[in-house]
Amino acid sequence: MTINALAVASDHTVRAILIAVCDDSGVRAKALDYLKQLEPEAIRRAKSLPEPAKKRKTTSGLAICVQCEESFDPDDNQVKECRYHNGELEPDDDSDFWADHDERCHGTIDSDFCRKEYPQGFIWTCCDKLGDEEGCKLGRHEANPERNKRRRDDDDQSEDDSEEKEDDDEDEDEE
Repeated sequence: MTINALAVASDHTVRAILIAVCDDSGVRAKALDYLKQLEPEAIRRAKSLPEPAKKRKTTSGLAICVQCEESFDPDDNQVKECRYHNGELEPDDDSDFWADHDERCHGTIDSDFCRKEYPQGFIWTCCDKLGDEEGCKLGRHEANPERNKRRRDDDDQSEDDSEEKEDDDEDEDEE
């Protein structure tokens, strides 16, 4: 598959993918920076919108769940379809998995890279299951990253708030 697949995908599908990958704070910051450069008016329009409703319905297309990372139809989102963990992944220091891992040459164990590449070397704090085991919680799929049960974005939220404050101050200066 090539990047051309994204170029020919529907706008709704590409938007769902973008929202899903923006769960990563670095990707989100870069995407918002591009948006600010390419379509600054979108930032102003977004500020005037009310917060998303608790249960948001779409009229068509798929979304990507921010909890389990599976695609789903928001119009047919049944209870107990989503299986996810609501804890954090911590290195499994009690197992022999990392016995041959030397952080000086192999890199830091407690990193996003290792969590993705070697989930079996981590334990979920919510249930003590290995990182590659099925989720311990059941619920509905969730497309709204602001309601994601897995994210720790207190730092990102305070950054967003300070950016909005700066933008508001700039708006007042322009008047």
